[in-house]
Amino acid sequence: TTPVPLNSKAYKSPKSYSTDTTPKLKNGVKKIYDNLKKNVQTYLKNIKAELTEKGFTYLKIKVIPKSNQTEFRELMTDETLKIAVKAPPTDGKANQVLTKFLKKEFNATKVNILSGKTDRIKLFKLVK
Repeated sequence: TTPVPLNSKAYKSPKSYSTDTTPKLKNGVKKIYDNLKKNVQTYLKNIKAELTEKGFTYLKIKVIPKSNQTEFRELMTDETLKIAVKAPPTDGKANQVLTKFLKKEFNATKVNILSGKTDRIKLFKLVK
C-alpha cells in the first residue's frame, strides 16, 4: 500500500487526546487516600491516649528514608505505622530524626529503639 500524503483529503488526523492523564477514578482514589489519612489520625489519637493513660506505649514503625519530608504516611494492616524520614539511613541519621520526630509528635520524654536499629522495620518504646 502507498502511504497517504498528510496534505491529501484522504488523510484523517488522529483524534485529539486530552492532556489530562489522571485516571477516571480520581474521586475514588481521593476517597481511599482520605480514608487512609483518617485511619492514621485515629490510630495516632489512640496511641496518644494510651501513652497518657499508661505512661508508655510501643510503636512498630516502617521507615522510608530519604523522603521529601518527615511525616506519617500510612497505617499498614498489621498496625505498623509507615513514616517517611527526610534523613538518609547512614550513620544513624534517619534514626535520630525519627526519634526527635516521635518525641515531638507524642510529647514523649523518652523514645527508645528496642529492635531494628539497622532495619526498616523498628520497634519503639515511648515514655511520657
